[in-house]
Amino acid sequence: FDYAHNMQVAVAIGVGAGLAWMIWFVRRFQECRPFARKVPLAILGPLLALPLELLDFPPLGDLLDAHALWHLCTVPVQFLIYDCVAARMKQAAEVKREI
Repeated sequence: FDYAHNMQVAVAIGVGAGLAWMIWFVRRFQECRPFARKVPLAILGPLLALPLELLDFPPLGDLLDAHALWHLCTVPVQFLIYDCVAARMKQAAEVKREI
């Protein structure tokens, strides 16, 4: 098992997915207006925390290392995604009621 190759592929896929989501967001910005501020944060959050995954450092206080902080930094992203999905569903329900 080549860990370095695995990390390169994982990072490439993650960055590619982030770019794909940003393109999606730009193309559908009008649909995303109610939650437009949260989408870029949800997309860029993991990318901004990426150095914690790639650059290791000794544990802080024998408790938190870089990988643990990486996981901690990705937790808020799930709440942002949930808020975006909930707002989009509410928006879709309102449009459906109008029809």
